[in-house]
Amino acid sequence: MNAANISPQLQQVLNAFQATPGLAPVQYQNLLAAITETPELLQTMNLAAAQDRLRHIAFLSPRQSGSAAYSSNEKTVYLGDSHLHFLGRETRKVEMIGTLGHEIQHAFFRETAETAQVTLHNEVRALSTSGQPAIDYTAAALKYQQVGRMDESQAAMTGWNMAVSYLQAKDPNSPVTLEKIYTNYERSAGYIERTQVNGAFQYAMKPGYVLNPDMRMDIHNPQNIEAMGRDFYDRSRTLGHYGNSDYTNQYATYTAAVIADAHARRAPHAELRLDMPRLGWSEKLLEQNGLQITAPGGQQPYRDVHTPAVQRFFDHTAPADPTADPPASPNPHAHQYRNNGNADPYTPPFARPASGPHAPTAPTRGSSTMPSAASTTGRLQQEASPWQDLAVQTRCSSEHLQTLHDKIGQAVAPHRSLSPQQHEQLTAYTALQAVKHRFDLQNIGDVVFNHTADRHPLVMVVDAQKESFVAARVDKGAAQSCEQTAQQIEQVQQQQAAAMQPAQQQQHAAPRMRM
Repeated sequence: MNAANISPQLQQVLNAFQATPGLAPVQYQNLLAAITETPELLQTMNLAAAQDRLRHIAFLSPRQSGSAAYSSNEKTVYLGDSHLHFLGRETRKVEMIGTLGHEIQHAFFRETAETAQVTLHNEVRALSTSGQPAIDYTAAALKYQQVGRMDESQAAMTGWNMAVSYLQAKDPNSPVTLEKIYTNYERSAGYIERTQVNGAFQYAMKPGYVLNPDMRMDIHNPQNIEAMGRDFYDRSRTLGHYGNSDYTNQYATYTAAVIADAHARRAPHAELRLDMPRLGWSEKLLEQNGLQITAPGGQQPYRDVHTPAVQRFFDHTAPADPTADPPASPNPHAHQYRNNGNADPYTPPFARPASGPHAPTAPTRGSSTMPSAASTTGRLQQEASPWQDLAVQTRCSSEHLQTLHDKIGQAVAPHRSLSPQQHEQLTAYTALQAVKHRFDLQNIGDVVFNHTADRHPLVMVVDAQKESFVAARVDKGAAQSCEQTAQQIEQVQQQQAAAMQPAQQQQHAAPRMRM
């Protein structure tokens, strides 16, 4: 074990984890061994800590489904307690190494995931304001879903690569073979075919994979992404609240909640349509996983495009947020399929009865880069907020936007009278100025009323350290619609993303460096 190569930033993360109440010394030593004895994992975790993608390592809470998770909001890798008990088995150690690699890759996918979220909200907003009598959201949902599939595929390949790195470092004089990977990395049985010919085992990759000469996978190779999507994302069957879901229906709780909320607020008299079989969505699984519905009565009518004459309903089945203040009332229908008299328009071929909470066998992100509304406790409350779309666009929490809204009201009230709509529009316009000038809305200190040199009224948002501020004209902001502001935010972010693209390409390439 060589702990000398651990960076100071990563060491801080590890020191904090070592102080976790109830953590056994052997658990910490096992984690340290997994990291330091795997050159590529050590390098990648050093890089994640240096780039502020990894701040904490923690144990999963009982409320989190999965065997491991990465939270992009908290920049935390969550591990199951059992992961750190190797029990003298080499395969458990290699499994831990693969799991860490899987979750850390999600950290490097964060920008792509956030961009996909913004795109989803923008496209759903455009559809919900189109004025059509029937609105089909399938294409927007499918596009977002494909990004999640790529995220999980790349994470699974990174887990494979970390296992290979460990096996190479453990025995540098012996080549890593498919047999060695299959024997030591139990998860590889999903990607390697073992057959017996004349009493001897033979090993070959399943169709579609392209391995490098060192047995690693290029996680950006489209052929590898599709093959791993087929063998990992598509075939994971023990996810969700009851352990009877696939990835598609676990993460679709977020997508469906975004669509239902936008439709209820902007197109309440139009039909909401979806191609459920094409999406692979099961109403039953979505509701069992926990679905956030903000429509009146907790029901969102929708129609499957294959049976448009039949009206169906998405029901609110998300549990109450246990961290809400004041405490939210329990949802009596949490995680229950509420059959409203019409058969589920799509039943996955692997469907089986729910059998009670069950830990998935595949590493999942939980509240991670591509969110699942059911598994992200703080996010459920956020998605019911009027600031939902703006929060995703500005990559800021709804709570901070509400704080901005309240402080603007306090600053302006003695000088100007604003209607509720003007107040909301001014808040959105101020957020636009913050995006333009890269002002951190999660670090608001105060908001003050002022004037320009030619006496136009201003609100000035000052940071908590009183080191920077951003200003917005009250007359302009109060008069500009939130839809127009949202379009301008999108344009600004596209310009900023284009300017940063060369740097991001270099940043994303970093985890692929070999040692």
